[in-house]
Parts: sequence; structure tokens; C-alpha cells
Amino acid sequence: MMLQKEEEFELCCAERVKALEAREAAMVESQAAVNQHDALEQEVQEQMRVLEERKRMMLQKEEEFELCCAERVKALEAREAAMVESQAAVKQHDALEQEVQEQMRVLEERKRMILQKEEEFELCCAERVKALEAREAAMVESQAAVKQHDALEQEVQEQMRVLEERKRMMLQKEDEFELCCAERVKALEAREAATVESQAAVKQHDALEQEVQEEMRVLEERKRMMLQKEEEFELCCAACVKALEAREAAMVESQAAVKQHDALEQEVQEQMRVLQGRKRMMLQKEEEFELCCAERVRALEAREAAMVESQAAVKQHGALEQEVQEQMRVLEERKRMMLQKEEEFELCCAERVRALEAREAAMVESQAAVKQHDALEQEVQEQMRVLEERKRMMLQKEEEFELCCAERVRALEAREAAAVELERVLQQQQSREELPGKDDAQLQGHLSQQLSNLEGREARLLQKEAELEQRQVESDRLLQSREVAAAEREAQLREIQAEEETRRSQDDTVRRCFHEELEEQKQLLAEREQAALEQEAALERRELALEESQQDSEGPATRNDSEEVKRLHDSLTLATQDLQASQGEADRARAAAQDFAAKAERLALHKRLVLASRLGVNRAVAQS
Repeated sequence: MMLQKEEEFELCCAERVKALEAREAAMVESQAAVNQHDALEQEVQEQMRVLEERKRMMLQKEEEFELCCAERVKALEAREAAMVESQAAVKQHDALEQEVQEQMRVLEERKRMILQKEEEFELCCAERVKALEAREAAMVESQAAVKQHDALEQEVQEQMRVLEERKRMMLQKEDEFELCCAERVKALEAREAATVESQAAVKQHDALEQEVQEEMRVLEERKRMMLQKEEEFELCCAACVKALEAREAAMVESQAAVKQHDALEQEVQEQMRVLQGRKRMMLQKEEEFELCCAERVRALEAREAAMVESQAAVKQHGALEQEVQEQMRVLEERKRMMLQKEEEFELCCAERVRALEAREAAMVESQAAVKQHDALEQEVQEQMRVLEERKRMMLQKEEEFELCCAERVRALEAREAAAVELERVLQQQQSREELPGKDDAQLQGHLSQQLSNLEGREARLLQKEAELEQRQVESDRLLQSREVAAAEREAQLREIQAEEETRRSQDDTVRRCFHEELEEQKQLLAEREQAALEQEAALERRELALEESQQDSEGPATRNDSEEVKRLHDSLTLATQDLQASQGEADRARAAAQDFAAKAERLALHKRLVLASRLGVNRAVAQS
């Protein structure tokens, strides 16, 4: 009955405490609402200040943008004036180009009469052709070497991908092994807890000694079986030893609990006396609790009065909140209008910016055209200087040719005068003699033949000059094309050398990282082997302690121990298999690393040969 009264009294006290706590929570909520309202008012004021500041900033930005637009308009007007001037200059330049083209046509017509060092030029062309052919052969060899180098690099990259895949598999297996070990440790801990509970339940029985004797006989029989399985227990892990040590401690505690069981009756009597004392104390506490409840009721009445006042204040705050909400709506409407104006202003600014960018692009294009025209004008001036030089040379050659022609004309006039005089002499002789004029006819035929021979020689000379000019033009074009191709090939060679240097640095970094990873894996494997050896030594040292603890344990506990030992043995065998597999993978990784190092050495040797061949090619090109 006393316990029932105590429970009822405690329930009543708990209900009163809950009611008081509910009132206090309501008070706290009202105060929180008031604080929230004050915070909202402050936020509204801050937003108003922020909006005013933004409005001022927008006006300032509009003024700055208008000033910037005015400056850009002035700059664009100046650029347009410059464009007009540049267009006038371009037109003038076009007129100059037409004049230059006419002069070029005149000079091209006079260029056909040039004969200048034909044999030396042909020899030079032949030497250049030989040098270019040698360069082409060297380029073909270097391209073949580069292709071989690319194939070797692809093989190395494939091997690196294979090694990375193997490394990822090893890490995945290690993670799986750790998860399996963690799960097994959790299962062992659960089993240990179950065995502790079962031992505590078994030890409370009255017939403890008889069961212990029977279990001792069973343990002796199992000890004989366990001796046969010594080799299997050698692979048992440290977790099993820890579990057995915990069980030994539990066995010692259980024996101590059995010894303390006799003193429980005395403790029960003492507890009865303590309960009577507690009953007296509970009566005193009831009186004190009634006094405390009366005080709390008075305090709650005072709090209720304060709550009424706070509710009135909350209503006032509600009215203020409505006003604030209306102001917030007005502010949001103003903010929306400001955002619309900002968007319109941004669109206008974007349109102006696009127009300005278009004008700037047109100005840039016009400037590029002006620069191009200036470059063309410079080229034309250079061509004009070259053409004037050629014109001067042509005038000299024309003067020399005119002198030669004048000399030939004088010689022909002298021959004609001699022929006329000869005809006159022949006529005189013909008049004197009666012979027919056979000699005169022969002389005229001989003179006409000489004239025809001279004309044929002049025609052949003109034809040879035209052929030589055509050959010279073709040889110039061929040399220019070959020089361009040689320059492109040299640029390609420089690019290939730069790529080889970058690849060499990348290969060095990859090789260094790979060797570091191999060293780390070797160190991890050595640590694992050392840990396995330490576990085996610990198992051998604690084997006797395991047998003694199994003899002292009970029947169900021993059965559980044997099952756990079997499971631990299976887990340890799996762990050893995983360790052997990881060792095999490490051996394969070492072999792959050795292959990679050998291939890297071969690749370095091949690179040296390629560089030596390219140096020889470059030297040959420089000599040519």
C-alpha cells in the first residue's frame, strides 16, 4: 500500500510539474513572439535604409553611365572622322596601286630582255635541290623514328593503366578484408555477451558442483580432441585470445558472485530496515512537497497575471505587425518597381553597349584594314625600289644593246657600201667584158645568205632569252616552295623536340611515383608479415592458458567456445589466403615494375638515337 501511495503521489507531482512547465513554455513563447516582432521592426527599418541607399547608388550610377556614354560617343565620333580620313587614304592608295601595277606591267615587258649569270644560277639551283633532297630523306627517317617512339609510349601507357588497375584491386581487397574482420569482431563481442549472460544464469543453480564435475569429464575428453588439433589452433587470431581472457575474468567474477550469494539474506534484512527509514523520510517529503506546491501555485498566479498583461502587449504588437506588414507590402511594391526600372535601365545600357561594341568592332576592322593597307603600301614601296633598281639595270642593258645594234648597223652599212662599190666595179667590168654576170649573182646570194643567217641568230638569241627567263621564274617558284616546306618541317621538328621533352619529364615523374608506390607496398607487406609472425608467437605462448580456461569453463560455454574457435580458424585461413594472394599480386607488381624499368631504358636509348639522328640532320641542313 505504501508503494501504491508513493506512486500516486509521484504521478500527481509529475502532473503538477508538467502543468507548470507548460505555463512556463507559453510564457517563453510569448516573450519569443515579442522579441521576434522587435526583430522584424528592426529588419524593416534596415531594409528601408538599404532601399534608400540603393536608390541613391542607382541615381549615381545613372549619372556616371550618362557621362561614360557621352565620352564614348565623342570617342566614336573621333573614330568615325579617322575612318573617313582612312577611307580617303585607302582610295589614294588604290590609285597608287593601279599606277604601280601599270609600271609593273611595263617592267615585266622589259624583263624578258634580261640575261644574267645563267650557268651560276643553274649550278646553285642544283646544289639547293640536292640539299633539299637530303633534308627530305632525313625528315622521313625522323618521322619513322617518331612513329616508333609513339608506339613505345602507347605500350608504356597501357602497362601503367594495367598497374593502376591492379593497385585498385589490391586496395579493394584490403578494404573487404578489413570489413570482414570488423564484422567478425562484432559477432565475437555479441557471442561473448551471450556467454557471460548464460554463465551468470548457470551459476545461480543449486546443483553447480555436480554439473561442474560432469563438464570437467567432458572437457577432459574434449581436451584430448583439442590436442589433436594443435596445428589448427596455431592459426587462431588475437581476437580469440582476447575473448578467452575476458571469459576468464567473467568466470572469476562469477565465482566471487557465488561466494557473495550467502550474504544476500543479510543484505535483504538490512534493506528492510532501510525501507522503513525511507517510509518515514517519504512522509516528511510529502509535507515539504505540499508547501512547495503552495508556493508554486502562488508564483503561477503571479505569472498568469503577467501573462494577461503580456497578451495585451501581444495584441498591441499584433496591430503593429499588421501595420508593419502593410508597410512591407508597400516597400515590396516599391522594390518591385525599382527592380523593373533597373531591368529597363540594364536593357537600355545593354543596347547602348552592344551598339558601342558594334562601332568599336567596325573601328577595329577599319584599323586592321588601314594597317593592312599600310603594310601593302610598304610592300609596294619596296617593290617600287626593287623595280626602279631593275629599271635602271634594264636601261643600262638597253643602252648597251643599242650600242651593240648601232655597231652592227654600222658594220652592215659598211658591208652594204662595200657591196654597192663591188656592184659598181662589177658593172664596170661587165661593161668592159662580154662575160655574163655570174659572179655578181653569186655575191648577191652570198650576201643574202649572210643576212638570213644573222636574222636567224637574232631569233634564236631571243628565243633562248625567253626560255631562260621562264626557267628562272620556275626555279624561283620551286625554290620558294621548297624553302617554305623546309621552314615548316623545321618548325615541326622543334615542336616534336618540345613534345619529347615534356613527355620525358612526364615519364620521369610517373616512374618516380611508381617506384615510391612500390616501396610503400613492400613496406606494407613486410609490416603485415611481421604482424602475422607476432600473432603466431602470441598464439603459441597463450595455448596453455587457453586449455586451462576451457577446462574451467562450463558445458554450454565450452560448446560455444569450440564453435567460435572453428569460426575463428576459418576466418584466419581466409585471412592467410588473402595475404598470400596479396603477396602474389605484390610479386606480379614487382615483375611488372622491372619490365616497365627495362622498357623505360629502351625508350630512353631510342630517344637518344632519335635526337642524335636529328642533330645530324640539323647539321647537314646547316651545312647545306
